[in-house]
Amino acid sequence: MKQRHEIIKEHIKRRIAKGHDISTIKDDLVSRGIPHHEIHRAIDLFYEEVRKAEELKKEAEHFFYPSRGKLVIPAILVIILVMHFAVNIFQLPAVGEDLCASAQISAVFEDLRSRTLDPETRLQYIRIQKEILDTQTKLIDRYKVVLTVNFPLIYSKAYMLDPFFMLPCETTFLFNNKRCSYYMDESFYSCLSSSAASDSNIDTVFKYGLPGYKKISGIGIFIHSLILFIEFYILSAVFVYYYNKLKKRLSNRMTRMLEIFGIIITVLLVVFAVLYYIYLWRLL
Repeated sequence: MKQRHEIIKEHIKRRIAKGHDISTIKDDLVSRGIPHHEIHRAIDLFYEEVRKAEELKKEAEHFFYPSRGKLVIPAILVIILVMHFAVNIFQLPAVGEDLCASAQISAVFEDLRSRTLDPETRLQYIRIQKEILDTQTKLIDRYKVVLTVNFPLIYSKAYMLDPFFMLPCETTFLFNNKRCSYYMDESFYSCLSSSAASDSNIDTVFKYGLPGYKKISGIGIFIHSLILFIEFYILSAVFVYYYNKLKKRLSNRMTRMLEIFGIIITVLLVVFAVLYYIYLWRLL
């Protein structure tokens, strides 16, 4: 059962909603014989409720307003995405060409192995062995760059916030998902498709099978990057919102300690990311 001052507060709210001023309402309550202390307590509760409602409205209005805290994580994401797409755009088309060349050389090599090795054939055999080695070296160098950039994004599963994010099919050995797009030209894809069974390099890269051809789209890159940015911004806004609410409950000293702790964690994460990229580069 509601206490008397709560009932009076509700009465004040209804009267205010009808356009009555607080002085008229107070005089009316006094004339009804209600004690002054209960009227004042009800009025205080009413104004406290109004203040909280205004704060909540203000927080809701500013929830999506850009701020430094809300932009840190989305900005890091933008850097990762720019590196991801830039490296893929400049490296993966050449990967298709190298894989196709590797398949063609391997076919010639297998043909030579089936022949009687006369001096001329033996010389050609040695030359093709060198070509195979050179092609594999080029592929390793390209994939070293591609994997260093793609590995963290793909293995962190951050892209899964957008289920239709455009993963590169040329890196399908990192994930078993046929919903991907190619950076290589369709002519190279046709070459790989016809040579997949005869070349170990193709079999290694596409160990989960060769997905159907779908060319990467510049508009798609922009749209899906924007979707991820918005999703990360909303997550950052939620984090900042609850962080600010937590700060209001803490003393100034505790707030400063929390901020210092946050800065230390951020610095450690940045150092870890740099060292991780260096380690991954040297490992590959």
